[in-house]
Amino acid sequence: MSAFGAFLPVGRRKRGHMIKRILLLTGIAAITLAGRQLARRCTDEKQVRAAWAQLASTVGPVAGRFDPAMVAGLPEPARRFFLFAIEPGARLGSVVEITMEGELSLGTKEEPHYQPMQAEQLLAAPQGLVWRVRTGSGVMRAEGSDGMVADRSWTHFRILGLVPIVRAGGDADHLRSSFGRVVGVGLDPHRLPFAIEALDPRGSAPRR
Repeated sequence: MSAFGAFLPVGRRKRGHMIKRILLLTGIAAITLAGRQLARRCTDEKQVRAAWAQLASTVGPVAGRFDPAMVAGLPEPARRFFLFAIEPGARLGSVVEITMEGELSLGTKEEPHYQPMQAEQLLAAPQGLVWRVRTGSGVMRAEGSDGMVADRSWTHFRILGLVPIVRAGGDADHLRSSFGRVVGVGLDPHRLPFAIEALDPRGSAPRR
């Protein structure tokens, strides 16, 4: 103990030791929490990569090139839309990989606070989809994914790669909601095989 410390009141020395102990315990807790979040992030990313690979290997029931006869049995508005959107002979795919870049609103309608956004989406309707996104900048940088494959769905987003802001999934309600999104996005004209199956009143749409 220094000569100065020897003359400090006992109460002040105890408070100093207590503050150091609190700071040490706080640091240990923060490191432990960060480690757990990092491990959870690694697990999430591994599951997303596995889901992406699974959907990428999906082979749909219909392939080939667009023939106007494919939409002959659809309701007139749907038939007119597809005939306008797709040229005869255009290649049809059962799996679509989409790259997105633009802005994402993180605010309200009055103050949207648009942030730069980059995303990738793999769509294999009706089997599922995976959407990975990065948005924002600085301390407001956020990233995550949501998707559905087989009987599993999830929504995971975090700030700075560690702090969770949304973590949902693993229940029937979330799965139904995710499947609804898969169906809606699957009506993209470039996903024509599934769109025909979903819209044709003579056929049977996928059920979940």
